[in-house]
Amino acid sequence: MTVTDDNGQYSLEVLEGCYTAEFSKEGYITGYANVICTNMDNADQDGVITPVLSDDEYRIVLTWSSTPSDLDSHLSGPLSTGERFHVYYSDMSAFDNGQTVATLDLDDTSSYGPETITLKKTQDGIYKYAVHDYSNRSNASSTELSMSGAKVKLYCGNTLLATYNVPINVAGNVWNVFEIEGDTVRTINTIESKSNPSMIFSDDVSGVSETAMDIDKDKLDENKSVVESGSDNDFEKNLI
Repeated sequence: MTVTDDNGQYSLEVLEGCYTAEFSKEGYITGYANVICTNMDNADQDGVITPVLSDDEYRIVLTWSSTPSDLDSHLSGPLSTGERFHVYYSDMSAFDNGQTVATLDLDDTSSYGPETITLKKTQDGIYKYAVHDYSNRSNASSTELSMSGAKVKLYCGNTLLATYNVPINVAGNVWNVFEIEGDTVRTINTIESKSNPSMIFSDDVSGVSETAMDIDKDKLDENKSVVESGSDNDFEKNLI
């Protein structure tokens, strides 16, 4: 057993080989990660754990490798007004009747993540989650998202419901990962291309041009002052 330092860094002395590391901390959901030890550089083998949730909360955790540097989490869902919220780097929290519905913890622009969205459903309807390759938002033929090693973990309460791996060797900058409707999680797992971050869920938006809604990260402050990839199966969360 080893203990991390104050910055979450750890080191192990083990024989060469492949290992499964268990990460745990009081108040957090235990996590696991594969660790490979060779006679080469063994850095950047990270694990992610997430704080304990209430039984009716969902948490979505995105991680990826060094390239591209900037992947973004996007979540859309229904509001009591009949409109839909869109949580991402430009609007990191959504509220409905004074209650927090969804929050994005941070916008990681320097690789690896994690980026975490927490969701507490307040309305019936479809909740959609996608990942946007902001670094290559203007390059529809880029395969960097597909080759990024991006992984999404979906939790409900303290149960890991699903793990999604980005499809490999596919051109595009938007990974549509899954939808939640009622107690059913629907795997989407497709890649397409959209240049404008505010229009990732453009099927949910009407009467607004893509140009009008464009938000550049560089001017953001100024503007605002276990399902593996390839699975086509839906499933119902079962926490019993």
